[in-house]
Amino acid sequence: MDNLIDRYIYDVTRRLPEKEGGEVQKELRANIEDMLPQNPTEADVEAVLYQLGAPAKLADQYRQGPMCLISPAVYSDYIRALKWGLPAMAGILMIFGILLVLAGFSQDTTPVAMAGQLVGQGFSFAMQAALQFFFWVTIGFVIADRTGYRASEKPWQLSDLPKTLPGSKKRIPLSDSIIELVFSLLFTVLAVLYCLGAFPLFTIFRAGGASIDLVSDPAILRGLFFPVVVVGLLSVAECIIKMIYRAWRPVVCFVVVGSNLICAALSIYILSQTNLFFMDISLGYGPQADWIIGNGIGLLIIGIIAVAVLVECITAVYKTFVVK
Repeated sequence: MDNLIDRYIYDVTRRLPEKEGGEVQKELRANIEDMLPQNPTEADVEAVLYQLGAPAKLADQYRQGPMCLISPAVYSDYIRALKWGLPAMAGILMIFGILLVLAGFSQDTTPVAMAGQLVGQGFSFAMQAALQFFFWVTIGFVIADRTGYRASEKPWQLSDLPKTLPGSKKRIPLSDSIIELVFSLLFTVLAVLYCLGAFPLFTIFRAGGASIDLVSDPAILRGLFFPVVVVGLLSVAECIIKMIYRAWRPVVCFVVVGSNLICAALSIYILSQTNLFFMDISLGYGPQADWIIGNGIGLLIIGIIAVAVLVECITAVYKTFVVK
């Protein structure tokens, strides 16, 4: 019963600026207590909350200022997404830009020219990534915020209240889901472009007579286009489900576990393809030793994927069925 009142008050105050939310919380709780009879039952509480109406409309009555592009209901998640996701995205794309410069390295290039290309390309990729991340995260939060608001204009039910309160271990922060969605879309696009032959072969490591080249076999890459697209779509679907429910529930757990298992199987299939990764390996230890090292690297990557998927599935089950 108390949890129902807390969830209702939270659903109202989360839509208001922080400086207004504290006062509204006290006033609203006092109003609810005044409207309840002595020794109220759960039915009494439900009747009072229905009498107060939809939290979104009640928040509009309390709101003193105009609505913002990113409303207070999701603003903290929005800032959190930018704070953690923007530097990560910029860093990843900066490294990618540097790798492209290294891939085109020529023996005639002077160290000064090489340094200039590395800094320029790295900075350019980082800035583009930061701007794109900012744009798409903002769009994602606006859509999530506005669609949620419109949904609240339908006949309101107590079942529409947030299932979890801030600090609950069952809660899935909206910022985490949107960051995950942006990264999933980015890597899916990059993987699809790679399958289509948009990126050339480039060297991962070279020192003296030793080298490891990432090989692009067009025939094999074209065959991997469909598995890559499926992995990307499943990852995006998982993020959308998390954004809709925003809490660990059985349907979310089922989607997360199923998506991870299918993605893991397809990823292992992709990595196990001959002539895809580490085909051209020359470390100076002889053909047999180089073959063992190359396959060992591939098995290591597959092992990391398997462990990561296992941890993700166990975490999903634990937060759904064990955490209260």
